Amino acid sequence: YIGGVIMETDYGVYLIIGVCALIILLGLLKAKLSFIVNFVTRMVTCMALIYLINQLLISADYNIHVGLNLVSAITTGSLGISGIALLYGIMITKII
Repeated sequence: YIGGVIMETDYGVYLIIGVCALIILLGLLKAKLSFIVNFVTRMVTCMALIYLINQLLISADYNIHVGLNLVSAITTGSLGISGIALLYGIMITKII
């Protein structure tokens, strides 16, 4: 029976390690999911804002517009409003 007690203790330790690993994994997935949701929300919002700014500049007869493409989406998704300022700043320096 001494061997049986040791085996039960080993199973208990493995069970505790497994539960801890599962909790850590779920915590990491939650953090990544939160990052992805924030990135996509920021990207969609900023791309809509770029579209509106482009329309305002076209109606005011300014020849400055930022393209709606993958580079713009990644820039605004990671930087947010400052990414929009960066993209328009680059376009303004091309004119000067």
